[in-house]
Parts: sequence; structure tokens; C-alpha cells
Amino acid sequence: MGWGRHDRDFPTLFKRCNFWAGVRNENNKLTAFGYVCWHGIRTHGYIEDIIVHPDYQKKGIGVELVRELL
Repeated sequence: MGWGRHDRDFPTLFKRCNFWAGVRNENNKLTAFGYVCWHGIRTHGYIEDIIVHPDYQKKGIGVELVRELL
């Protein structure tokens, strides 16, 4: 998917998310992001779009993000 800017997508995205989690670096810049979606049935959901900035990959951040969402 890449690490492009998706700022315009966030308002719609947050409407369909039950939970989301993000990681920021020491300068408060977003470095990782993921969320849990649902389709109206709260007993069923899925994790989507686990994204980690390339400069922060291979450090376990994505794994911890998924653990937090679970």
C-alpha cells in the first residue's frame, strides 16, 4: 500500500472503525497506524491497513500495533 498521504480518507475511515491505534515518534509524527472495522454487526470485525513508515519498519512496531488492536 505504501506510505502516501491519505488525510482526506480519515473522516470516512473513522466512521466505520470501532478501534484504531497509531504510533508517533519522538517528534509527534505519525509513524504507524492500523484499525479495526465492522459492518454493523459488532461481533464480527477485522483488522485492516497496518501501515508502518519505511524508516520504522523491521523494529516490531507493526507486531505491537496488531497486539494492541487485538
